This record gives sequence, structure tokens and C-alpha cells, in this order.
Amino acid sequence: MCDWFVDNKMSIHFGEEKTKSILFTSKYKLEKGNQMNIVYKDKEIKQHPKVSYLGCILDETLSGESMALKVVEKINMKLRFLYRKNKF
Repeated sequence: MCDWFVDNKMSIHFGEEKTKSILFTSKYKLEKGNQMNIVYKDKEIKQHPKVSYLGCILDETLSGESMALKVVEKINMKLRFLYRKNKF
């Protein structure tokens, strides 16, 4: 895959916080402890349980739970603000 990126004049920034890996799978397979290690020229891309992509939070099972919790948290912050300003 890395060679394909080089051939097509694209790049992967290893070791930076922008490049992350995630393995989408079922909850059953997660319990078994499946891991995917990506290593290229002594640099490793760490696997994360959830990643943010274009403002959406993707988790390993694609359940959407992480994204829903983020939306609920933002709504609660706005509601608390409105509650404090209810006198006006």
C-alpha cells in the first residue's frame, strides 16, 4: 500500500497524530482481541478504538454510539446555557 502511495505521488505521514488506523469488526471478534499492526520502515501506525473523520466519530463496530454521545453532550451544553439565561 505504501508503494502505491509513492507511485501515485501521495504520502502517508507516519508518526504524526493525523495518521491513525482502525479495524472495523463485530463486537464478537473484538472480544477475541484482533489486532492489526501497520509498520513501514520502522515506523508504526497505531490502532485506535475510535477515530474522527470529517467531523464524524467512527468506532470499531460502526455502531454510532460515540457520535451520538458527542451530539448529546453538545446539546446538553446548549441547554445549560439557555437554562442560565432563562431570566431574559
